[in-house]
Amino acid sequence: MSGQNDDPTRWGVSADQRQRLVQLAYRFVWNREDAEDATQDAIIAAHEKREELRDESKWWPWVRRIVVRRSLLVRRQAARRRESDSAKPWFVYQRVADDAIERNERLAGMRRAIDALPDRQRMAVTLRYLEQMSYPEIAEIMELSETTVRVHVCHGLESLRSAMRETEAVGKEPGSR
Repeated sequence: MSGQNDDPTRWGVSADQRQRLVQLAYRFVWNREDAEDATQDAIIAAHEKREELRDESKWWPWVRRIVVRRSLLVRRQAARRRESDSAKPWFVYQRVADDAIERNERLAGMRRAIDALPDRQRMAVTLRYLEQMSYPEIAEIMELSETTVRVHVCHGLESLRSAMRETEAVGKEPGSR
């Protein structure tokens, strides 16, 4: 069922751009539905605040910045929901956790390591390596200097390497698989 609200061009965003924004959001929330929600909220917010944009040439980085911020908000809300749901019996979550581990244990470990990064490092590493953006593009989205972005990426990568080494070391202990 497709209505006028489902038309991405209604808000000045092409279908291709919307898909790229959903992929960007996914890198922060790791859930397709949450990424769709964050993107839709961001597109509507951008449309509502479009008069605040002084330079039309900065429209795309501006919309991406809104998507990243909305994604982080959705991520925090999901974390709060998980905390409130923690009183549920363990077996409710066990099957989901087992399935995720079976699909790709290393990816899950990497996601946890990325999630554990401070917000700015996570954002910089995600935009650089998962979205393959240049440092100047990231600097514009994060509203930081290019040098500061490079520092956040460097520190984030160091943290990820360390976390992955620890994960691999635990996996190689005697008696573990």
